[in-house]
Formats: sequence, structure tokens, C-alpha cells
Amino acid sequence: MQDVQFDRPHATHSLAETTVIIAFETEISGPRLELLKTVADELSGDFQKKNQYQAINLNLSHGKTESSSTFNGWSLEALHEETGLVDWQLAIERSRIVLKCLEYSGWQSFKKQVLNWLGIIQKHLELDHWPVRELGVIFNDRFYCSLKDEDYELKKLFNIKSAFLSPNITNKGPLWHLFQGWLETEENREYVQNLNISTQWDSNKPHKTEILHIVRCVKGDNQELAGVDINLVLNALDKAHKDNKATLNELLSEKTIEFIGLNS
Repeated sequence: MQDVQFDRPHATHSLAETTVIIAFETEISGPRLELLKTVADELSGDFQKKNQYQAINLNLSHGKTESSSTFNGWSLEALHEETGLVDWQLAIERSRIVLKCLEYSGWQSFKKQVLNWLGIIQKHLELDHWPVRELGVIFNDRFYCSLKDEDYELKKLFNIKSAFLSPNITNKGPLWHLFQGWLETEENREYVQNLNISTQWDSNKPHKTEILHIVRCVKGDNQELAGVDINLVLNALDKAHKDNKATLNELLSEKTIEFIGLNS
């Protein structure tokens, strides 16, 4: 598969972005909001760039519009030492935490880093008893193919007998999309899963195939979502990783599975 490239020139995985999202039941406020204003300093050793989020408030009174801004959180970035590209992005907002990896090197190292940073944030912001609405993990795989329109073959990347592909898709050309989702229960937890597959072909750019797999824990056992529970995060991460590998093994062709080293 010499004509297939990944998202970054030096990448060894098709996994272009891996994201963990923790959405709170209510926005951070009061004394905890003051702690949020100082959390960037706590993480400054790992993230070289930081920017404040500001929420814009508009007030219409007596025909006049007045605006004001309030602190809404942080956007942090960790940069690659050699390339200067963004390896990690961390958004800590009043309503959620979003941690995105753009330089994926392997599941164990990814998980270790995520748990480390979330542990620091949990302790600094005292989130043990701050209710969580849902915990999500997003896997975004991208493949770029240098080919002509007439040379496109679905079976090159995909297992055309996969249950995740509709029969109609197998008869179409190089531009298509397929979005699906389902709800499941495992170990007294409820998960919503979404699998979005799409292709794109801009002028003067390679043909892009994107696979977006989202696994969201929306209900936990024994009040697990009553606060930011690192053990629940660990279990949800492992479940999402297991399901993502199983999904890709069913969805992709044998050559693609071997090419990306999915089972190695």
C-alpha cells in the first residue's frame, strides 16, 4: 500500500487524533472557578503554549447593546521538540475537559499520559464530587490515497462484507459517507457508540478516507458519574480501545489491518 499515506509525514499510525472528553453536569463556578484560573500554571511544565478562553456576554437594554467578557477556561498545547507541530491539545473549560492527542505512538503510552494529566486536573480543581454528564473517547483514523477517480476501489481499504458497510455503498464511487450509532450496556454502564465513515476529494489533494469512532459512557454503576472518577476513566478508556480495535478488524481489509499494525 505504497500509495497510502497518514496524517503526518512521519506518522506510523492511521490514528490521526485520539480524544478524551469529560462533560460536566453543571458548569464550574464559585471557589472551584478560581482554582480553574490557576490550573494552567500547574501544567506549564508539559504544555508550552496557553491561551485563556473568554465568554462574551451580550445585554440588550433600552435599545442599547452592551457586551462583557468572563473567564471561561484554558486552551493548552504541547509541541513536538523537532517539528514544532502540536502533539497534544488540552481544553479545560467550565463545562468540560477535552484532551486530544495528535501524535499517537501507542495505546499504553497514550493512556498513561491521559490518566496522569486528568489526575492532576482532578486534584487541583477538586473534582471528586463534581458530577459528570458523560465520558467520551473519540478515535479518528485518516487515510490519504494518491489515485485517479477511475482507480478507486472500496475493497482496497475496507472489508466489503463488513456488517458496518451497507450494500449500497459497495456499488458507489469514491465519494460517500455512512453514519450509524447504537446503545449498549456493559457491566451496568450504558454506552452510546457512533461510527461515521466518509470520503473527501478536494482539487489538487489526495483522496481522503476518514473513520470516526466515538464511544461515550452516559451512565455508570453505583454513582460512578457523581464525580471525576479516575478508575471509571481507566475502565472507559480500555473499553473504548477494545471496541475500536474490534470495529476496525471487522471494517478494514486484511491488507489494511496489516499495513497499520492493528493487532501487533
